Amino acid sequence: MCKDLLIPMLAGSQTSLDPRLTTLLRVIAECIMFNLATLSPFSARTGQSVLDWGSSFDRLFPADDSATSPFLGGLQSIYQVMLRVNVRLHRTIQSKSDLSAPASNTREHFDLWRQLNELDNRIPQLYHDRDVKPKSIELYKRKHKLAILALRIQLCKIARPLASPTDNDIRGYVSEAVNILRSLDIRELGNLALRWPLTILACAAYDDKDFDLFTAKMQDMQSVVDPANREKLSSAQTVMSLHKRKLSEPQTVLEADRNRDCNLPQRIDLLLEPWRLLPLESSLLRH
Repeated sequence: MCKDLLIPMLAGSQTSLDPRLTTLLRVIAECIMFNLATLSPFSARTGQSVLDWGSSFDRLFPADDSATSPFLGGLQSIYQVMLRVNVRLHRTIQSKSDLSAPASNTREHFDLWRQLNELDNRIPQLYHDRDVKPKSIELYKRKHKLAILALRIQLCKIARPLASPTDNDIRGYVSEAVNILRSLDIRELGNLALRWPLTILACAAYDDKDFDLFTAKMQDMQSVVDPANREKLSSAQTVMSLHKRKLSEPQTVLEADRNRDCNLPQRIDLLLEPWRLLPLESSLLRH
């Protein structure tokens, strides 16, 4: 609703907006996009309409969005790609597509991959013209890198539903993320931008030590976010831990024989059914 109110306001203005009003509208637009992007994995109602902003974003963010964003560390381009990835996820689920995806989906996949590469290439130049301490700049550059690595993993899983944590590409992205997080304190009051990326990384972890690192960071984040997002983080940790325990339990000879020709589900498969990571009462409302 906020988006639908904002777009006509921008479209109807033929002159340059007042700088103070522009800042306010940028705050609103980025908050809308951030909330849509971080909620979109869990809602099948997310559709193409939420992506239709016309030229509104071009008007609000005409230049480097790390410079025009009202939020230090904000980068609405990442939120846009995150939203597009999740729209594609729900479209794939709804159509029950198999491994032989239509050409349009292939084109969409490469377009999303291109956008992630462009965002990655821009990281060295982030905040170059903002009066920010070097330590803070480095923190946000690494946070952006983590978000991009996580979205690459999610896109791999959507494009190749049978991909496992042993997939070479996925293991490479997880390894990069581990190297960053080993020395990164993500506890920043009120900043929950990494909630979904950390969940993706934990789902994709092959090594128990990597999984423990990601879930420890999720635990750290719970101390600095609002109650609703704290509950989402806690629920995701619980579901993934139970899933891990179930797969590690010893099987009887009969169960092993039954599963001999079957692929056991893996934690990474939760990325294709992300609503299972929500608290029970929330997952019942996903549609």
